[in-house]
Amino acid sequence: MPNEARNRREFLKKCAKWTFAGLGISLGCASADIISVHAPLTQATEGLIGEQQFAAMKTGAIVINTSRGPVIDERALIAALQAGRIAGAALDVVEREPIPPDNPLLAMENVILTPHVAWYSEEAAAEMRAKAAMGVADVLLHGEYPKYLVNREVKQRLHLKESCPENRYAALV
Repeated sequence: MPNEARNRREFLKKCAKWTFAGLGISLGCASADIISVHAPLTQATEGLIGEQQFAAMKTGAIVINTSRGPVIDERALIAALQAGRIAGAALDVVEREPIPPDNPLLAMENVILTPHVAWYSEEAAAEMRAKAAMGVADVLLHGEYPKYLVNREVKQRLHLKESCPENRYAALV
């Protein structure tokens, strides 16, 4: 295993100690000063942070959502902010985008909203372009599904090889 991959794996093991895993989400919410949400939106994660979790949080807690808006129950978030049950929120996503002009979050001084671009940096944009080009090369030059295939139903109609090993483009990204 390359040294970089080994180091990344060790780092992730250490980070796992700092997550809610093993604590249960309610205990994690009760003990955290900052809750940063990064979950994908699935049936299981929709409304993952709701009334019960906000009630369990410290009054000084800050919630950050850079995942998908519906992972946090927005009505429960607004109620928790208005009641002073949590100190604030930083949101790159909301339940409905674009955010309606009458959304109470827009008028709250303890809320920071970004226009769903918190991911952006010159490096991230360059990496995104490179990965898109690599996906095209995977299909056209190597006859493989792209590594970051989104519309997986295409596999029912188009028969290619599975994506390449991790290291094909390692030097490029």
